[in-house]
Amino acid sequence: MKRMRSRVAAAVLPASARPSRLSVATAALLVSLTSCTMGVDLGHSAELADGVLPFAGPRSTCLLNPSGRLQCLGAGGAGQLGRAPGSLASSCDGEPCEAFPTTFALGDTTSVALGDAFTCVVLEQRVWCVGSNTYGALGRGTRDPDVHAEPLQADVEGDVAEVVAGREHVCARRTDGTVACWGLGVHGALGAAPAALDDCGVSDITNAERLGVDTGETLRCTSTPTDVVGVDDAIGLRAGPFGTCVLRASAPLCFGRNVDGALGVDSAAGERVAAPTALLVTDAADVALGARHGCAVDAGGRTMCFGAHDLGQLGVGGAAPDVCDTLPCALTPQRVTDLAAARRVVAGDQHTCVLLEDDTLRCFGSDERGQLGNSMGAVDVCGAIPCARTPRAVVQLEGEGVVRVAASGDHTVFVTADALVQAFGSNAHRECAANTPDPLTFPQRIYGIGP
Repeated sequence: MKRMRSRVAAAVLPASARPSRLSVATAALLVSLTSCTMGVDLGHSAELADGVLPFAGPRSTCLLNPSGRLQCLGAGGAGQLGRAPGSLASSCDGEPCEAFPTTFALGDTTSVALGDAFTCVVLEQRVWCVGSNTYGALGRGTRDPDVHAEPLQADVEGDVAEVVAGREHVCARRTDGTVACWGLGVHGALGAAPAALDDCGVSDITNAERLGVDTGETLRCTSTPTDVVGVDDAIGLRAGPFGTCVLRASAPLCFGRNVDGALGVDSAAGERVAAPTALLVTDAADVALGARHGCAVDAGGRTMCFGAHDLGQLGVGGAAPDVCDTLPCALTPQRVTDLAAARRVVAGDQHTCVLLEDDTLRCFGSDERGQLGNSMGAVDVCGAIPCARTPRAVVQLEGEGVVRVAASGDHTVFVTADALVQAFGSNAHRECAANTPDPLTFPQRIYGIGP
């Protein structure tokens, strides 16, 4: 069956007609005025049939169907599901959460980005965000600790095609190939020198690890979308917890946290890379960044990984060519030889999953929270943590082959050719849609996805 990627048909409202807040009534009106079907960039893969698109965040999941309807689940304490926290059905470690897909927005939604406690979408070529604004992730020129459950329009000039997010940062790709970023930039993930950003407080023992910084370190951020200097030819974006990569017709450019070589750039660039720097996989068609590692799929379908390997994140077996702070790592990209031709790679904090050209899914890295999707158990032990140092097949798949996949944090979500949506891994915040805090060690269906 020939796979077709659909094109978006959008009726763009004039700027003067766009309100600063998006009401449900306004969104519903947009549905009646426009119709769209969605496609997804899968690197150099064949085009895909219309269907649900999965998006993963560190503690949440969103599903976008061809009508533009967005449904989200997982943690919702900051309003990041687009609903008041008090209206959510469950509590996850004291935080409001939702295990059932809940409608986030209606309308011509074309791109979705999930941070740790915020969500941003592209609607009519404008960026709208909800959730935490502690580090300015809502992109409105201000910061505050409040709950924001009603979408607010970010101050991004120009027409936006795509939005991506790390744990506390956001980047938007405009239709003209330029990129603007905002939020936490202490690692360089905004493509700007941290010293040029605002002082956003000092990290403490409660958030230092989550933000990838030292306790007591001064945090740097901006709440104003700011252009990434030197980027005017972007055709796609990828973001990890602490970094960003710009896909181009030539070598991708990456910036952000480069500890253990996690950005895949020349190690001479240092551990924090603020200037867009060429990825060493110069012909990469897709890139994924984890917390301390990354992978790319090159033009020949080869999977190349770099960064930390202490939990098997690189999939290269028991050995890695370098040592980073006493732990195995790779400062240059290494080929994952136990994989056939790939078309898409995604990464969580400490695991990697690769979608192959034969529509099967292989994962490697940490299996501490079921991240490998293989209920038979991990084949290796990395320190005291179950893991796989080489790729393992995701088992017990329902439906036909996998056509779309997303990962973040400690979970993965995918869609099969017959439109079944499934997830595995951590479910601590109900991000995999099961009404239990226990990890899902093999894929389970997500129900309740409506047109």
